[in-house]
Amino acid sequence: MDSAWGTALIALAGTLVGAALSLFGGILQQKRNEKATEANRRTALREASLDRITEELFAVVRLSESAPSSHTSAEDHTAWERTLREHLTRIEMASLRLENPLRATINDMSSLLLNDRDRLAPMAWPHQVVAGATRHAIDSIGAFQRGETLPAAGPTIQRLWAAREVADENERVAAEEARRNSSP
Repeated sequence: MDSAWGTALIALAGTLVGAALSLFGGILQQKRNEKATEANRRTALREASLDRITEELFAVVRLSESAPSSHTSAEDHTAWERTLREHLTRIEMASLRLENPLRATINDMSSLLLNDRDRLAPMAWPHQVVAGATRHAIDSIGAFQRGETLPAAGPTIQRLWAAREVADENERVAAEEARRNSSP
């Protein structure tokens, strides 16, 4: 073979290898860019969810200032509770994009407010439940956004959890007694 042909074949092989490396490098870079874009999109969605949750939590704080008392009419109590449920529904929907343990904290706060608020009385009054649970959720979101560990539950939340355990135990005992009384 002629040296000109050898040089041409080497040049052609070098061009093909260079083109293949360039193609695979471009594909690899595109995949990296797609992953980075997806990560940025998820971060933006999470931040938007956190903003929405924070807005709703502050609305719940304002709502807690008018928490119903024993003197509140049934209509006003129902309207107040409906408003609270609307805020909590929006909070729970926005919390779907959050990771644990923050999502668990938000869901526990919602559970305290939706399910436990009334049944914990007189161990914890509605204003205490709403204000304490909401403040803990706000503090947890702040810590999460700063990259800190989530704060431990304060005394108010611990009292609410203890009251929840007592209420659960009372309900369990009552159900067991009802079952025994209904058995022949």
